[in-house]
Amino acid sequence: MTADALRAQGFEVEISIDATARPAVEVEADRIDRQAERVAALEQKAERRSDRAEQAWKAEHRAVEALPPGGEPIKIGHHSEQRHR
Repeated sequence: MTADALRAQGFEVEISIDATARPAVEVEADRIDRQAERVAALEQKAERRSDRAEQAWKAEHRAVEALPPGGEPIKIGHHSEQRHR
């Protein structure tokens, strides 16, 4: 136990337990606050992922634009030839 470890190190430890229940209004208010914080965090996460998805889409679009008309030809003898066929 933590108190025993502290006492073994020479610290004076006093343990006090408050068994009174918090008012339901306070508990509910804390729950609502935590939920609002989770919502905000998830909205930020969604925005970051949306930005990354947009960047990935733009990169993919640039790569497709760089291909010749009709697409990339199969390169005979290249390691990718069988997969492309």
